[in-house]
Amino acid sequence: MKKTEEPVFDKNEKETVRLLINLGLPKNVAKILVFLFGVKETIPVIIERNVNLRQPEVSVALKKLEEKGWVEKRNIKRGTKGRPLSSYKLSVSPEKIIDFLEEKKEDEINRIKENVEKLREKVKITSQ
Repeated sequence: MKKTEEPVFDKNEKETVRLLINLGLPKNVAKILVFLFGVKETIPVIIERNVNLRQPEVSVALKKLEEKGWVEKRNIKRGTKGRPLSSYKLSVSPEKIIDFLEEKKEDEINRIKENVEKLREKVKITSQ
């Protein structure tokens, strides 16, 4: 039996994912981030089902979000045996994430402008 893919995000959420990707986030990170914008706290299996990603993809993306300090991980005990269940939630507001992305792009633009200005100076010197 073939698995059918249902629409995961609504139009607005799809646009938000696209914008995050355009700002430099990897696709899977952007998808999970948009999902986390809409929930208080969740576990990886719920993320997998709701953003249509496999477990390894979710784990890698959550690790990246954790490294950036945007997501907080909490271990939930499941009785006496077995590994604890991990729960994830945003540790900063969506606005702070957007501010970070904006600042990163502004820095990139400034570096490009500096390089263009240096190039203009070099070309001016060699053409004299």
